[in-house]
Amino acid sequence: MFFLLFILIVGGALYSIAFGIMVRDKHAPTGSFEVIDGLQIHYKDIGPRKTGAPPIVLIHGASANLLDMEIAIGRQLAETRRVILIDRTGYGHSQRAEDGYRLDVQSRIISKLLKRMNVPKAIIVGQSFGASVSMSFALDHKDQVAGLVLLAPIAYRWPGGVAWYNHLATMPIIGAIFRWGILPYYGSFLGRTAVEKAFWPKQAPENYYDNAAMSLLFTPSRFYASARDVVGLYDEILAMEHRYDEISVPTKILAGTHDVSVLTSLHSIGLNNEIAQSDLAIIDGVGHTLQHGAAVEAISAIAEVEAELLLQSEGAPKAYRQLSL
Repeated sequence: MFFLLFILIVGGALYSIAFGIMVRDKHAPTGSFEVIDGLQIHYKDIGPRKTGAPPIVLIHGASANLLDMEIAIGRQLAETRRVILIDRTGYGHSQRAEDGYRLDVQSRIISKLLKRMNVPKAIIVGQSFGASVSMSFALDHKDQVAGLVLLAPIAYRWPGGVAWYNHLATMPIIGAIFRWGILPYYGSFLGRTAVEKAFWPKQAPENYYDNAAMSLLFTPSRFYASARDVVGLYDEILAMEHRYDEISVPTKILAGTHDVSVLTSLHSIGLNNEIAQSDLAIIDGVGHTLQHGAAVEAISAIAEVEAELLLQSEGAPKAYRQLSL
């Protein structure tokens, strides 16, 4: 039995290495790199540079990478605006920071990257976990934020826990066996189906799994980063949730009526009540992946933030700004 277990573990590890090489060759980086805090951080900078509006920074959620946001809304936005997409630390082709699960660590890396790119202020758009990072960014790096758009944000302590596989993946020894010996097989044979289920009740875009390089998720290091982020998020939210009234920039919140991952009634409605300049739109018939299922509404929300910023810069009275929007 021990010999058989040993063979299975070694075989799984060898397959994991082969799987990682295959994924790396199939999904090479499509953007540029900057060294931030000693880490290679992967990003894309697309769209026209001079449009009179602040750049838009798109921050992806857990399990994904920058291609998810690029496919959903990034390319369309880049037809008229400068758009910056970032692989969060440990995802896509960005290296993982020590304590990279911490929201302040992730937002600090983004802050330094934008400064390196000479971007003084930006509209920050985040989905799910990326929305939590966006709020951390807005709280700790206020001078770099022109406005916020939050898609299915995770903002408060929630009842229950997180999926069992996230806990398993972060456990010592057993977690390593799971990530190296089992996960690549799962990614090869069932990963596509699992990813597509996340779009319920909508369907995933055609060829989404390949176009968004989702097989990257099922490599050991990236899955660990995602699992560690999710497992640590409860405590991170606990430390941040009392500060939302400090956010003072125009903010749009979008939530879906069919979101079974993040409770709209808890997170989005509660957050809208705490941020002074926020507006909430609940989109009917859409689940958690609002960047895809409600792409039109998300782009409209960004345009509304831009319009409000323009009116503020022109010194329009508050009552007039509200009427105009």
